[in-house]
Order: sequence, then structure tokens, then C-alpha cells
Amino acid sequence: MTAPSPQDEGPRESVPCVVCGADEPSPFIDLQESIEGIGGSFTLQRCGRCGHLYLSPRPTPEDLGRFYPSRYYGPVASLPADATPDNETGNNPAAPALTTHIRHQGGRRVRRIQSALRQHLGYPGDEPVTAGRKLLTWWTARRLRRGRRYVDTLPWVGRGRLLDFGMGNGRFLRLQRQRGWTVTGMDFNPEVVAHARRHDGLEAEAGSWPGPAFADRQFDIITSWHVIEHLPDPVGYLRAAAERLAPGGVLLTCCPNGRSWAAAFFKQYWIGYDTPRHFSVFTKPQLIRLVEEAGLRFVRHRPQVRPATLRASCEIRAKHTGSSFWGFAARRKLFWSVVARLSGAFGRCDCMIVIAEKPAA
Repeated sequence: MTAPSPQDEGPRESVPCVVCGADEPSPFIDLQESIEGIGGSFTLQRCGRCGHLYLSPRPTPEDLGRFYPSRYYGPVASLPADATPDNETGNNPAAPALTTHIRHQGGRRVRRIQSALRQHLGYPGDEPVTAGRKLLTWWTARRLRRGRRYVDTLPWVGRGRLLDFGMGNGRFLRLQRQRGWTVTGMDFNPEVVAHARRHDGLEAEAGSWPGPAFADRQFDIITSWHVIEHLPDPVGYLRAAAERLAPGGVLLTCCPNGRSWAAAFFKQYWIGYDTPRHFSVFTKPQLIRLVEEAGLRFVRHRPQVRPATLRASCEIRAKHTGSSFWGFAARRKLFWSVVARLSGAFGRCDCMIVIAEKPAA
């Protein structure tokens, strides 16, 4: 049901729980839009039946786009038609550019990474898999598996067909293409998709799921990095993703963790709420249950260690309270790096990755 909202805040629609469909809302916390400076007051509801946290009333589909300005996607979305992103070169799919964090390390490190991927993560290549090479690349492989950068966590699956739903600026896809994946992207923002096609030679579609996109395609791995919390129908997305996975395919879903220490400490200032762009707040048990109900087998859970999100919550608190203390705290990078790693060790990181597999036929 669509209802008028307070003046200048745009139209809103009240919705039932996006997980179980029950219309038993109980106000959980009042929030303000602050990250993009657009403004507006919103309420996160707790479902009386399943306990899921969801936004209601929320912006209507027609009004939602204004909460995703070009700057939300970074500099790529606002580049002129003839520009090339900083630190990226060319648009030849046969020889894509390396991302900055790899390219600046030099060719020797690139070869070591490629060898580690081949020896430990099953990537194709001409290099023989041997015990000696595995030993020499063990530390590199460990960092690829357990490093802070989620882009380094993919094992090789099936024929190497990868779909990234919510591709953003396309950096993740460019890296995976350089490593040998056949990549496809999808995003809500048509400007981002157009740029990915034009400048990076990526196959990409604008839109959302569930829907007709890629209905006749199968993928060996589908990733969604901080996307599911934005979706009006997260359950429908998980079911559609399960249908589009090949047997034995893998789904990686990353989102904020509603049971994190950061959520409990920062409360309404926690960046994981990011109202009104985040329609849902998930917990680990709930997300595992949803992927299993979609027909997938839960494989493992992994905390995503992101000190920057803790510092961002400090900045939001400083902005709302005018506190110089929290502004000072936001600049303590080493402190928040330690806190993030501790919260990850105890399973209370403010972001989480759930990995699930489609059973083989």
C-alpha cells in the first residue's frame, strides 16, 4: 500500500515482511538517511512471526532511484563517454587491465598469484601441479583465501562461468576475467552497465532479479557482494539464483551482519543499516536458512573483515552528534583494524559471506 510520507521525503509504501510475508510489524529502530545527504526519516521493523528486520514504509520503486546518485557508485558512473577509469587501461577483453592492487606489484607477484591459483584453487593452466610448487606458493594461496579482499576468495568451479549480480564499478569482474573466468555482470544502474560494456568489453545487463534476465543461461558461480540487503524480494532472488546455477555451482552472498558487535555498539549510526537503500538486515542463521530453502546446500560462513565500515560508522555518529571525539576515532585506522579482526575471530564481524552449493544432478 502506497501512502504519503512527510513533506519533501517522497512517496512511501508499506510492505509485509519480505522473508515470510507476515504483516505483523513491530518498530525496531528509527533511522535517518545521512550517507548521501539526501535526507529522510525511516523505521526498521521487526517481523512478529519470523523476527526479520525490514524497512517499512519504504520508498516506492519510482522514487528509489534518487537515493542512488551517480556518486554512490564511485567515479566510474560519472565518467564522460570517452574517458577511461583511473588506473585501468584499455578495453580489450583478451588482455584486460590488472586492478591497481595487483598491477602495481609487478610481474613477478602476478606470476606468483597465478601459480598459487593453479596449485591450490584448481585454476586451469599449463603449469604442472606438484608438491614442490604447492609448497612454494602456500603462503600466497593462504593470503588469497583469507585476505581482507573478498575478490580473492573464489575457487575454480566447473567451466568457469561467473555472474556478478550488483556489479557496481565492474572492478571485481575485471579482476576475475584477468584470472581466466568467463564473466557476466548485472546491475540496477544502467549507466554503470553501459560503461562496463563500452570501456571494459564486459557482458552486462541492467535490471534486477527475479526476472527474465539470463533465464536461459547457467553459471558455475554467482556472486552478490552487498546486494541482497538492497533487494525488495531477497527470497525471490535466491530462488532465481539457484535456478541459474549449474549443478555443482556455487552461490556467494555477502551482506551486513545484524548480530555484529558494530550493530550492537553503534545502534542507529551503524553503516550496515544504510537507510533507505538497505531494505533488509540479515543474521547468519537466517541467511543460511534462506539459501537452504532456495534448494542450495550450505557450505560455509566466512566473516568479512572491513575496518573501513567501522570507521564509517564513527563518521556517521560524529556527523549526527557533532562529537569531535568520534571524528577523531574515525581516523584511528590501526585501532579499528584490530577491532575488525577480533570481531571476525569471534564471528561478530559487521559483514559476512555465506557460501552455498547447488547439489550435483
